[in-house]
Amino acid sequence: PSPNGRRWLYSGTDERGGLPFLALYDLSTQQLTRVSTGGLADKCVWVGDASAVYCAAPSSFPVAIYPDDWLAGDITLNDKIWRLDAVGGQSQLVFDPALASPAVNLDVWKIALNPAEDGLYFVNKNDLSLWSLRLGSEF
Repeated sequence: PSPNGRRWLYSGTDERGGLPFLALYDLSTQQLTRVSTGGLADKCVWVGDASAVYCAAPSSFPVAIYPDDWLAGDITLNDKIWRLDAVGGQSQLVFDPALASPAVNLDVWKIALNPAEDGLYFVNKNDLSLWSLRLGSEF
């Protein structure tokens, strides 16, 4: 749920392909919006006013049982960081690690937003390294 409890972000698997999807549900309007990036809700964090969500999602998903295989460590994902508008559902790329350094493969885990909401912190599940990303900076 969002910090104010008015919006919910959830993930599920598509019936046709078994791939994970993200959806936003607004309790006041009862509007459901599917997010174009796909992904797992465990890889997302809300901004304080519930207007947006930062999520990590790969460009493509390997064949697996989601979220079970990812949680168990049987698969890894190569994530990018996205900002999702919680009202309209539009997504904007915030960080692509391949553009910063082609050798980096991020599988984002335990994502958090700092109190000033100008930085993200997360663990790279591949090597358990701690990362910080200053929002609004060029990559």
